[in-house]
Amino acid sequence: EVDVYQVNCITIDFLLEHFGRIDYLKMDIEGSESAILERGISPAMVRQVSIEMHLDYSLDKLLNELGFEAIERRDSEIYARSPQ
Repeated sequence: EVDVYQVNCITIDFLLEHFGRIDYLKMDIEGSESAILERGISPAMVRQVSIEMHLDYSLDKLLNELGFEAIERRDSEIYARSPQ
C-alpha cells in the first residue's frame, strides 16, 4: 500500500514573477534537479544555488553551461554562484 499526500507548491517562475531575482535557491527535489535547471535557471535569476544530489551524476557541467561559477562540493551538496 502506498500513502498519497497532496501538497501545495509553487514554481520558481512564480517566485521570480512576484519577488524578482532570487538571492539563494536551495533544491532538494529527489533527483529532478537537472530537469529544473534545464528549464532555464540562470545567474540573472538566481545569485546562489545549493543542490542536494540524490543520484550519482554530476551537475557541475550543467551549472557551468548555465553561467554559474565557483562550484564547490560538500558531501552530497553542490554550491554555485552568479558571476555578478
